[in-house]
Amino acid sequence: MTVKTFLSASLILVCSVIFSQQKEFTIIGKWQQTARNGNDGAHDYTVQLKNGEVLTFDAGNIVKDTIGNTAHYTFDGKKLEFKLAKTARNYLVYYNPAQTDTMHLVPVTADYQIICDEGCSSTFVRRKNNGNAGMMSGNHTDITVLSTEELQRGSDPKYQFKRALKNRRLLIYVPTPDVSTDDVSFQKNYHVSYAANINFSLLEYYSAYNKLVFKYLDRHYRDKWRLQVRKDAIGLDDFLNRK
Repeated sequence: MTVKTFLSASLILVCSVIFSQQKEFTIIGKWQQTARNGNDGAHDYTVQLKNGEVLTFDAGNIVKDTIGNTAHYTFDGKKLEFKLAKTARNYLVYYNPAQTDTMHLVPVTADYQIICDEGCSSTFVRRKNNGNAGMMSGNHTDITVLSTEELQRGSDPKYQFKRALKNRRLLIYVPTPDVSTDDVSFQKNYHVSYAANINFSLLEYYSAYNKLVFKYLDRHYRDKWRLQVRKDAIGLDDFLNRK
């Protein structure tokens, strides 16, 4: 056997092994969020979740969430769209062909424009028969996994507000990823970013954090911002109705 023939045969064998390991991706099944990925302006980070949101997609294009809300969904292999509990959600779906039990959902607008300038996503893992989703596998050298101390401090809205202010990455948490032209202008004029990639079990945290941002906007822009901010910003009603 010549060297050329040997290399060709080896290449075919390697390619066969690689492609045999790849599975066709399907969104049908039960998925659980295991991580939130983002960027705080200084570095990428991943926050692991033990009790993340569960989404179940069936073959009839029906999706069900953790608490039993159901809705119709559309998915073309890349773009995912559905509306649960009156909340419209649009995502771009990414996955590794060799690891089709993990997908990354990137929140986008209704026109499929990326919302997070620095990048953000949610990692979902297909649940096994035993009900355990498991954590992310593989080496993610481009992701910084937060330490235990950072995770504990990460639940402190004051700490996160000061950190975001220092890095010039103030956020306002909102429940839906829909972004209008006015929203884009608001973010630019007041140097904040809307964040819709949220965990609904942390609404108390988002409300406390947002109120710190609202106070900051009051100090620097008086009440002008109040007429332009999204009315569904978490905690806004409580802040505006305070005595």
